[in-house]
Amino acid sequence: MRNHSSELQIFIGTKEFESEIRTQEREVEELNRDHQLNKRRIVFQENIKLSVFDSEISSLGDVAIEMQPSTICYTKSKEKQAQSTVHRRNFDDINLKVEKLFNFKGKYVFGSTILENDTLCFADFATNSLNIKYANESTFHSIDLHIKPYDLSNVDSQTLAVTTGSAGRKILIVNLKEKSVEKTINTEHYCCGVSFFDGNLIYSSRSKGLLSLNLQNGIVKELDIGSQTADVYVAVHDGKIYCTDNKTPLIQCYNADKTLAWEFKDKSLCEPRGIAVDKSGIVYVGNQGGGTVVMISQDGSKHKTFNIEGIPNPRTLSFKKARTRLLICGLEGSAGIFDVL
Repeated sequence: MRNHSSELQIFIGTKEFESEIRTQEREVEELNRDHQLNKRRIVFQENIKLSVFDSEISSLGDVAIEMQPSTICYTKSKEKQAQSTVHRRNFDDINLKVEKLFNFKGKYVFGSTILENDTLCFADFATNSLNIKYANESTFHSIDLHIKPYDLSNVDSQTLAVTTGSAGRKILIVNLKEKSVEKTINTEHYCCGVSFFDGNLIYSSRSKGLLSLNLQNGIVKELDIGSQTADVYVAVHDGKIYCTDNKTPLIQCYNADKTLAWEFKDKSLCEPRGIAVDKSGIVYVGNQGGGTVVMISQDGSKHKTFNIEGIPNPRTLSFKKARTRLLICGLEGSAGIFDVL
């Protein structure tokens, strides 16, 4: 380049190289943040009834996908110059910083979620509706469901799954673009907390604990985990299932094979409801009765309590996982977006 180009051409060419390198770096960083570099393996769990092979066998076993941390370590050259190793953030140093507070004057808001495009959605049990706040808009839009909603989970950027609690044995699939109910799924049991993961809705029922509903084929499976009580909320992260129990009270974490990873009990828990998990596996719980948000470490051994000013009775939480931003909503419709620092 130096032998056949002017200084201006060299300058412009160099800038184009730098721009392309920055673009590629951002793409690799995004893959790393979203755990796309992690290794996955298919695991077969044999049905123990195969040993007798009688007429009761309904399946040969269960196949699941396990995720293991990638052995690839991505570090930019500038970061190498600044430090030789990258340390995980210290649990005790994590804090919540309010970015924005708002109130849509709801009543009995049992569910909320934040989408990747910053759209905020709230399930208002009292008005049989969803309250929607689109990014860069100050007003709220309402979608009439004609039935009382309980919890909700985003299936994709334009679709929500909404449970109906004790109001009816139904799960609604709501199209945000059309602002209407796209599909109604009848269920055998009352369904409360819900979380979408890998094509399935994981939801709680007071009589069967946690259930799994495949949205493609409609097959429902009993997971044989979780508490058989009302008002159980659920979250799924990297195949692990997290759920609350406001009666005991306690928080549970289950591995991908449905074995209990850990269980958290503490006197600080008072009517725990909504639950959310950040990208590193740290758990956040809406401690409605205590008026706080409880943060629990990845292994359930440590916890930290946050007093949330301006949001009494914090009940539901949702993470925008592309960033470290947490939506917290109170029972009466006061809500806020918080940066996790």
